[in-house]
Amino acid sequence: MKNYDCVLPQLNVKIFSNTIENDQGAAVMLVLGGRPPEINWLANFNFNCNEIWAADSGGEICVKAGLLPKYLIGDFDSIGDKEKEWLLSRGTETIQYPIEKDLTDYQLCLKIASQRGVKNVYVTGGWGGRFDHAYSNLYSALWGMNYGVRVICLADEIETLFYIYAGESIEIDFKVMPHAFSLIPLKSSNIVSVDGAKWNLSFSEITQKFPYAISNKPENQRITINAHEGAIGVYVKNSGQ
Repeated sequence: MKNYDCVLPQLNVKIFSNTIENDQGAAVMLVLGGRPPEINWLANFNFNCNEIWAADSGGEICVKAGLLPKYLIGDFDSIGDKEKEWLLSRGTETIQYPIEKDLTDYQLCLKIASQRGVKNVYVTGGWGGRFDHAYSNLYSALWGMNYGVRVICLADEIETLFYIYAGESIEIDFKVMPHAFSLIPLKSSNIVSVDGAKWNLSFSEITQKFPYAISNKPENQRITINAHEGAIGVYVKNSGQ
């Protein structure tokens, strides 16, 4: 079993998997156009990524943080002209699509990532705003797996969600104790175990029709979660937000 390390300002994570690609230098940080992450969090945090990509108005977030994405992808219906020109003048490549299209900008980014051989993607700017957008962002990661692209997490300074799949486990060491953590069932039926929490689980079923495993709390600095079947979103609500 290989482990994939992910270091965020609020926590350290190890994902144990037989299938996850472990070349972290080839990962991409993708900035979407949802709730902007706090600028210092974004500008000063190293995702161990080789490149930064932006989806539409995610380019504005990059400009404010002083980051230069390699690609700006989408239909460009929400990024300002000034920010777009600033990126183009500094070498960002654009990949533009019509406004009327079948895929979301995020899904287009995942598809392009697959075409360019990207295996692992970190996503920020994916929270906040409309529920339907958040719902699509949550499940598009599973769609991306069909193309060989693994979304490691959706993250900002307020909320973080890691994806684990059948046969995998995740170990989270909290630098700052969270407000709560939850298990989001991403398939109709999922079997999970949790250790180190106020309410532990042992080979328990959580379903989309009965998603009861929410608002749990760690008993100490470390929790471990095993996905025996299905797919689980391990959601962390950071303290003080």
